[in-house]
Amino acid sequence: MKNELVEITEAEVLPAGVRSLQELADDIHSRQFEKRDRLLETLDLHIADGRDLLEARQRFPSDNDYGAWFDRQDFGFSLRWAWTLTQAAEHEPQIRELVGSQLPTGSANIEKAVKDVRKRLGLSASRTARETPPPPTGTFSVLYADPPWEYDFSKSPTRDIENKYPTMELDEIKKLDIPTPADDSVLFLWATSPKLPQGLEVVEAWGFDYKTCMVWVKDKIGMGYYARQRHELLLIAGRGALPVPEPADRPDSVILAPRGEHSQKPAEVYGLIESMYPNLPRIELFARIAWPGWESWGYEAPI
Repeated sequence: MKNELVEITEAEVLPAGVRSLQELADDIHSRQFEKRDRLLETLDLHIADGRDLLEARQRFPSDNDYGAWFDRQDFGFSLRWAWTLTQAAEHEPQIRELVGSQLPTGSANIEKAVKDVRKRLGLSASRTARETPPPPTGTFSVLYADPPWEYDFSKSPTRDIENKYPTMELDEIKKLDIPTPADDSVLFLWATSPKLPQGLEVVEAWGFDYKTCMVWVKDKIGMGYYARQRHELLLIAGRGALPVPEPADRPDSVILAPRGEHSQKPAEVYGLIESMYPNLPRIELFARIAWPGWESWGYEAPI
């Protein structure tokens, strides 16, 4: 059979309602500009918020005083995000230039832009509005951590630039001067399934050996490239020779709980860990609330 050329008309390949290839190209071009404008408007809002926070920072030069003031405002975002906003305002020309160069590729990300600009200026890549407090004295037999993982990609650039919870690079997490684990201790560490390899790296860097995991199954589906995610992993790792929980104290490996605010984990996990290891000194790393019976430590831990 000979190959035959088939003539296809312009109308046969165009979406419904589009009259010409030029009209299609114009529509795509217009959408790109609308998307760019929305991102730039978001950046303007972020920088305006950063200016307000910088003004407040001048009124409260002490990290703890500023942190206490911030906690009273109920902004709806974290101290670490507040620091990102102040840095965007402080280095506004460089931030606008860098974010502007990222817009055509759809990779605009204000947090990454702040880190890149600070590195170019010879400054530390990350810092918080309130300095991380020194680790508490003593040792802890139970450690519970929800690291703020950094992701390389996002389904939506708008979600990136509006992200309310700035992250830490893997090496930053691994090198943290964490509270001292007891010689015989256990670590519970949250990791999303894409971050499982990094979670295991942190387990090893902090001096623990991976043992098993639990799974939190949520009531709402999230984003994902290969599969849309509806679960997170709670890695369990050991150090030394801490005994395993008594059979009656071993919980179901599946936690069924609704999804809360961004990065918020189910409150019942505290009780599960307490039932597994009662009467042992416990601490939460990267804590944002104070839970009865637990020490709390991290950027946003209550003072």
